[in-house]
Amino acid sequence: MVRLAARQPIPYNIQRNLFHMFNATWGVLIYHFWAPRWLAVSLVGSLTITLTVAEVLRLRAPSWNARLQRNRLVGSIIRPSEADRISGATFFGWGVFLTLILFPRPVAEVACLVLGF
Repeated sequence: MVRLAARQPIPYNIQRNLFHMFNATWGVLIYHFWAPRWLAVSLVGSLTITLTVAEVLRLRAPSWNARLQRNRLVGSIIRPSEADRISGATFFGWGVFLTLILFPRPVAEVACLVLGF
């Protein structure tokens, strides 16, 4: 008798991959068609600094960290191994920010798409 495998839930990594692909795509489209370089650098820099501060606060406040881990959106994106350390998203943000500063628009766009996909 042939046993059919039970249907598996969507793997955890697919949610993270979709999150990264979505953010890379809309970010590059906005940068390419709408945002001047100075605005993109300012917005990404402000967002990265704000999220870095939030990340440090998250790690210093265990009750807030635990609440975020249970949050439906955050809990589905953050890796379990990042629960007690700085998440990869922080390094990703700094990488995008530095790429926007250091490289011309076409190079930055391709680099961000490579990071996202």
